[in-house]
Amino acid sequence: MKKLTQNQLTAIQSLAENPLIAEAQIGFNKGLSRVTITSIVGTSWNEVDAVIHEVLDGEFPELEYMGTPARDMNSFTGIEEEIYYINFEGETLIRLAMRLAPEQEGGGS
Repeated sequence: MKKLTQNQLTAIQSLAENPLIAEAQIGFNKGLSRVTITSIVGTSWNEVDAVIHEVLDGEFPELEYMGTPARDMNSFTGIEEEIYYINFEGETLIRLAMRLAPEQEGGGS
């Protein structure tokens, strides 16, 4: 992934201001940028997806979900998560972790 622009970095950081988003983190490793977005517990995928598109579409046009989501128990928090990978310009840029409430069946794509 190419280096992100200041506007792209700012857009990602602004996600954390939304009450549906628990965290929006940007990691850098060997010139590659990776973004992790984590929802609050029990939020619907549709709501979070709408927030992602509202905030990021201007700087990241044509974001594309790849594959089917995977479920994982976060060993640090003890919360089950549904994990989505989102590509930008043909490369995986965003890892979306939807924190599931105990009774939630899952999101959608």
